[in-house]
Amino acid sequence: MAKQEGYIYLDRSLCDHWLYSDKPFDKARAWIDLILLAHHKTHTRMFRGKLKTYKRGDVDRSISSLADRWGWSRDKVRRFLHQLECDNMVQVNATTNNTTITIVKYDDFQNKRTTNKTTDESTDNTTDDTTDNTHTRNDKGMKRNEKEIKHTFGEYQHVKLTDRQLVKLISDYDESTIDNAIRFLDEYIQEKGYKSKDHNLAIRRWVVNAVKEKQEKPKAKQTSFHNFDMKHNYDFDEMEKELLRRDL
Repeated sequence: MAKQEGYIYLDRSLCDHWLYSDKPFDKARAWIDLILLAHHKTHTRMFRGKLKTYKRGDVDRSISSLADRWGWSRDKVRRFLHQLECDNMVQVNATTNNTTITIVKYDDFQNKRTTNKTTDESTDNTTDDTTDNTHTRNDKGMKRNEKEIKHTFGEYQHVKLTDRQLVKLISDYDESTIDNAIRFLDEYIQEKGYKSKDHNLAIRRWVVNAVKEKQEKPKAKQTSFHNFDMKHNYDFDEMEKELLRRDL
């Protein structure tokens, strides 16, 4: 298939259209939304009593606000941003008070282009300078990522994975499976105090299989006696041992 070239303008008023706001977003619409949310010029404003400068291409939205906007869970937003970071599409600067997402090649999407050759050359020169600076910042970001920082996942924030581990897990299984595995492991650690030096390995060796076995169990039947549920009593400690024995 021939490579698609050229571009179209998207007015930010598109965000207010009922077609655009239908939830949940898919990944393509979430990516387009980040571009539309990005600041088109550098400016400074007050944030929690302090002056903060946002550069062209910065998105100053929290994980929670994006989750609400896209109809996603916060963990899904984090995973999506990690995937974009690994693909050199964004840089995420997260602190306890604020999250800034920088579109790495924002000028590629938003620079005006004309058919006039002189204008094109002038624009290209400007874009090259901006892109060079962006690449310099991004190279520094990639060096930081080489340290393999672990991020926390799950409602209780117990599961720890690096960007590389998360992307590889989703690639080897699928996003839904890993989402369920992270939720299972997070709740298991919260309830049982389970300890593991490597959550990536735990997910691969027994958590994914434990989730599948739990899902394959017949659903609890309900009796007419006070409407009490007849629930299965899962012993996940024994299940883990059994699954690890099978793996060996």
